[in-house]
Amino acid sequence: MGKKYWSLLGAIFFSQVVAGAETSRFWCNERFLSAAQRPFDAQHLKIAKRGYLYALAAALALQKDDPEGRAHYFTPPPRMLEVDRPHRDASGFEAVSFEIHALDGEQSLQEVVVAFTGSNDDADWKDANFGSDRRQYRLARKYLKTIALRPQYRGVRVVATGFSLGGALAVHVTKHHETSAFVAETWAFNPSPKTWVSGKPDRRIWLAAVQDEALHFARSKFLAALVPGVSPIGAPRSQTAEGFYLLEANPVYRHFRWVLTRNILYAADLALMAEQPVSTTTEPLDILQASHFASCTNENP
Repeated sequence: MGKKYWSLLGAIFFSQVVAGAETSRFWCNERFLSAAQRPFDAQHLKIAKRGYLYALAAALALQKDDPEGRAHYFTPPPRMLEVDRPHRDASGFEAVSFEIHALDGEQSLQEVVVAFTGSNDDADWKDANFGSDRRQYRLARKYLKTIALRPQYRGVRVVATGFSLGGALAVHVTKHHETSAFVAETWAFNPSPKTWVSGKPDRRIWLAAVQDEALHFARSKFLAALVPGVSPIGAPRSQTAEGFYLLEANPVYRHFRWVLTRNILYAADLALMAEQPVSTTTEPLDILQASHFASCTNENP
C-alpha cells in the first residue's frame, strides 16, 4: 500500500476520533483540580511530579508547525532548551534533544533529555509498527550515543523519553547492550510494546499512560507471547501509572500525546501545591498557562 493510502487513512481516522473529544474544561489552562477531591492516588501524583518535564519533552518532539501543532501547542519553560533536532530519516526516525537546567535560577545543567518521536507518518506505521523493520531502533541507538558522548555532556545524566513508538525506542536504548550504559532514566508514555529487547524489569524505567488508551491491551503479556519484537515495557510496579483519566474520549483519542501530557501537568501541579501551599503557582501550571489549545474557547471556560 502506498503513501497516499496511509495518509488518507490517517486523515479519515483522525477526523473520526476527535469528534466530541475536545469540549471540556480540561483544555483550558487554569487550575481546576483540588486536593480535597482526591482526583489521583499517591502513585499517580508521584509519577506526575517526577515526570512532567519528560512528558513535555516527548510531546514537543512530536509538535510541528502545522494546523494540528498550532491547535495543540505546548510551550517549554525557560530552563528547558532544545539543543538538537536532526532531519527526519527516510525510515521515519526522528528525535529531539533538550538540556534541562536547574530550577534554582543558577542555570546549571541538570540533565540531557533525548526524546524519540512517536508514530507520525506512513513509515512509522507501515514499517515499524506493523512491519519488522528495525532501522529506527538502530538509528535510536546511534543517536543516543551521539548525544551522550558529546564532550560538554561528560558526567551529565541522560534521560530517554517518548510517546507511543517513541516510548518503545526509549525502552530499546535503555535495555540494548550498545546503549544501556549511557541511560540514567527512561520515561515511556502510552508506549508501544514493540521494543525488540528483553521484557525484564529495569529500575530505570517509568511508565505513564491514559486509562484504557489504545495500546493498553497491546502491552499485555498475551500479545508479547505472539508478536515478534513485542515485550513488556519492564517498568517496576511502583513506577507505573496507567490510570490518568481527566478526559472522556475513545481509546484512540486518549492515546494522543496532548491528552496524557495535560493530565500529567495538572496532576503534577496538584502534587507540588500540596508541598508548597504558600505559593500561588508551580512550574507545571506555568507551562499550561503558557501553552495554547484551540479547544479552550469562551464557550468552554
